[in-house]
Amino acid sequence: MRAPALTSSWRIAAAARCAMLALLAASGTPAASLAQGCAMCATYLSGEDPRAEAFRISILFLMSMPFVAVGCAGAWIVWMYRRQRPRRPPLRVLRAEREGAS
Repeated sequence: MRAPALTSSWRIAAAARCAMLALLAASGTPAASLAQGCAMCATYLSGEDPRAEAFRISILFLMSMPFVAVGCAGAWIVWMYRRQRPRRPPLRVLRAEREGAS
């Protein structure tokens, strides 16, 4: 037996739940002052030194790569799923409706 198709209102409700969960998770993250790491890194990165800026950028780059890899894999899976779905045939209009007769 075939599963019933999902309605658009159900999808919107699911997207709203995901957005609320993301906001809840973001509000629970600690402040930047609590996540300074070791004392050596905090004192080294506190200045306006170009090396400190390069170190910050490299940390952001390394932290973003897992998200990029998972995002690319997810996008590929969605693309493969949508590519295999059958297309609906075009809607054909009756000749009587085109001529204006009811």
